[in-house]
Amino acid sequence: MTIDGAFDVSRAGDRISVISEQGVALGEVSVLLGSVPGATVVATTSARVHVIDDPIAFMSQDPGALIEIARTLAGRLDRLTGYLTDVKQQYADAGGHLELMDEVLAELAFGEQPKAEPGSRREPDPYY
Repeated sequence: MTIDGAFDVSRAGDRISVISEQGVALGEVSVLLGSVPGATVVATTSARVHVIDDPIAFMSQDPGALIEIARTLAGRLDRLTGYLTDVKQQYADAGGHLELMDEVLAELAFGEQPKAEPGSRREPDPYY
């Protein structure tokens, strides 16, 4: 969890977020999915973080922390689906690959999620 500082979060080399709020969890998605990290977090200022050795046990023992993590994740999902809905509405008549937006939104919101596997087809996990 962050104590102070600012962090860039990137995925596949693209910055997707800047974190500067105190108390934010880092790495929570990979912990909850049981997967390798899908993003890179780099401190952009002098920073301090609190490393939690057993994050699952921590979340199990501290429901308040788990609720804050759930709120953060729910907020991200809400903003993402809102953004995708806006894109869908803006390009409703464009045709092409944007016609898949209905399927993308449905899968994000309600689809059955496959068990997370470490690595990807592009970047297999070298430890398995």
